[in-house]
Amino acid sequence: MFSIHDPARETLAKIKEELLKYYHERCPQKRRKELELDVAMAWSAAQHISQLLTDPFAGQLHETCIDELFAIVIFHSEEIPQLYQLLDRANFWVRCLEKAKEFY
Repeated sequence: MFSIHDPARETLAKIKEELLKYYHERCPQKRRKELELDVAMAWSAAQHISQLLTDPFAGQLHETCIDELFAIVIFHSEEIPQLYQLLDRANFWVRCLEKAKEFY
C-alpha cells in the first residue's frame, strides 16, 4: 500500500484543502443553493480527491472525473485562473498517484 509520506498523496491533500478554501471563499453559507459553476467544480474536485486519498479501492471513476473537470476548466483558464491552476496540479498528481499504483 502507500506510505503516508507519498509525495503524490501529500500534494493532493494540500490541493484538496485549497479547493475547499476556494469553495468557501466564494460561497457564503446563505447562498449555497446558488452555486457558480466554478465553485461547484471546486467542491466536486475536492470530493473526488478525498475519495482517492481515503479509499484504497477508489480509482478510475475519480481519476476520470478530475480529468474531465480539468478539461472543462482549461477553456476558461483566463476567467478562473486560480481554479485552473488547482485542477492542473490535481490532474498531474492524480496521474502520478495512478502510476505509483502500478508499482505496488
